[in-house]
Amino acid sequence: MNTVLKQAVRKESLAGGPLQSTVVKEIISYASDPSTSVSKLSSLLLKDPGLVQRILRKASSPLYGYSRKSMTVDFAIILLGFDVLKETVASMVVNNALRNMVNVLFHYEEFWGHSLSCGYVARFIAEEKQLCNPDDAFIAGLLHDIGYLILLQYANDVFHKQGNDSTPRTGTTVEKLCGWTHSEVGQWLAERWNLPEQIAEAMLYHHTPQLATVDPVLTATVHFADVLCNRRNLGRFTFEVQPDYHLPTIAAVGLDESSVDMEKIQEYSMRMKNDVGGSQNFGDLISGLKNSFINAISDMPEHDKIVLALYYYEGLTFEEIAQILKLDARSVGERHASAITKLKSVMWN
Repeated sequence: MNTVLKQAVRKESLAGGPLQSTVVKEIISYASDPSTSVSKLSSLLLKDPGLVQRILRKASSPLYGYSRKSMTVDFAIILLGFDVLKETVASMVVNNALRNMVNVLFHYEEFWGHSLSCGYVARFIAEEKQLCNPDDAFIAGLLHDIGYLILLQYANDVFHKQGNDSTPRTGTTVEKLCGWTHSEVGQWLAERWNLPEQIAEAMLYHHTPQLATVDPVLTATVHFADVLCNRRNLGRFTFEVQPDYHLPTIAAVGLDESSVDMEKIQEYSMRMKNDVGGSQNFGDLISGLKNSFINAISDMPEHDKIVLALYYYEGLTFEEIAQILKLDARSVGERHASAITKLKSVMWN
């Protein structure tokens, strides 16, 4: 992927983060070392005014008994101590980062209306027909078009610089402008996020399922669900040219529209909507799901949130995170698994 598109990915907070996330990583690392000087931590904090303001406000609280007017950054660090400093800085940046990620992901109502439908329908078909792993089908269906978010952000920047903000945006125009398809960008993101190979493949080939080799049945299931949702108005996505079935591929796994019970699919989708937000329309559903994600993240233990942010938001390995948090890699992996299980439960429990 070219540098410009990678920068767009970072701008959208989907695979990387802003400058302050690098600062917080350094602060967490240095604050974990008792030999670090106060002046070193102070110099790092001063790189980000928002962090400075939060630390000064924390140190000036009635709990510590000092006035904000007489407070300096150095004195605030001494007063709070390294552990409280680390927790305060991590909490601020991690919560903001994860909240921003959720807000970006749920910004486009029609996009996520279609994506949620495709995820739910793919999961239903996988279960009903016993074709493939239902969780893989849901995740691949949910994320199959996510590359459009990156392409659209890049296209918006280009059109703005050209003074063409009114230029119509469609899937075709943004792909042509960027030189990448949404499927290719989606696969790149999946690999960046360390998603399983079969999910990355389904995201890449959901319009051309005949090319899948890792898990052709999963890809065919997601392809079928995508087209079915558009044809039957189960969260239709008008941004892109409406895809057609690749009939030989879906026939090979025993799928066609006559082979699925549309009434059951609609009932299943409604039950999923009610489970997530008790809503009767996708706008309410997306809002409810977004709030559920934010609440789930907020309720997580601090170290779990830090692991999620550094793994997905910074792209660090478990070993690198373990060094920063002074844990072993196995503990980091367990915290990651626990956090992911909690987030997955928001989607269908």
